[in-house]
Amino acid sequence: MSLITSGRIIGLALLAIVMGAIYYFLYNAERGKLANIRRLPQVDAIDELIARCVEMNREMWFLGGGGVMTNAFVLPAILSVFGILAYVTEKCAEYGAKIHFPTINPIAYNIQAEIMREAYEAAGKPEEYDPLETIIYIPSGAERPYIVQGAHSRKPAACILAGAWYHQTIIFCEALQRAGAMTLGGTDTTHNIPFMVAANNYSMIGEEMYAMSAYLSRDPVLGSTLAGQDVGKYLVMVITIIGVLLAAAGMPVADWMTI
Repeated sequence: MSLITSGRIIGLALLAIVMGAIYYFLYNAERGKLANIRRLPQVDAIDELIARCVEMNREMWFLGGGGVMTNAFVLPAILSVFGILAYVTEKCAEYGAKIHFPTINPIAYNIQAEIMREAYEAAGKPEEYDPLETIIYIPSGAERPYIVQGAHSRKPAACILAGAWYHQTIIFCEALQRAGAMTLGGTDTTHNIPFMVAANNYSMIGEEMYAMSAYLSRDPVLGSTLAGQDVGKYLVMVITIIGVLLAAAGMPVADWMTI
């Protein structure tokens, strides 16, 4: 009985290389050398939205998407929101913009509330954190009328939508746009990315949301895993190009893939 199934040796080698790259970046991060993550244009968009809220003296809204933390499919998106939420909350507190976060995730609610409280403390304004207004929990299903009606009555100047999003995207974005809010939206649910791009002023496409969280939080684990995965992507690109050239030259590339 073979220990390795035929046709999976290349996949195993790629997995080993990616894991080795992640470990390498983690090793360096522990010694103070963080992985270099470029500044994304969406960071400037966040700063612009916060400045708009300050200028207009209106609220900043933050919407964290759907799903629960017990669902492995949406868990990465939920976790990626934490780093973005911390940055946005601290900047809002620093510049005096009021932030409002209606969340529908019961498990993540306590984590999100603690993140926002610590962000206000980091900005030196712990007294401005309101546990009954800064973040509130709304049961799933009830968030639709709350957000649509709230957008028209409270008229936020800007809103950031990040996380696992589905059909609610169009409903919420249209209500926010009609209320005069500028929006930044991001999701990793591939079937909903086109709607997120079309319905928002700015957008984060797929893994850009993970990169944003890693960049803004400066978390060594997030940065290291992101950099390690990028090594795997570059490697796949190189192998693909080489494979195409060899196949064009008549080499039995298809047979090699069954090793």
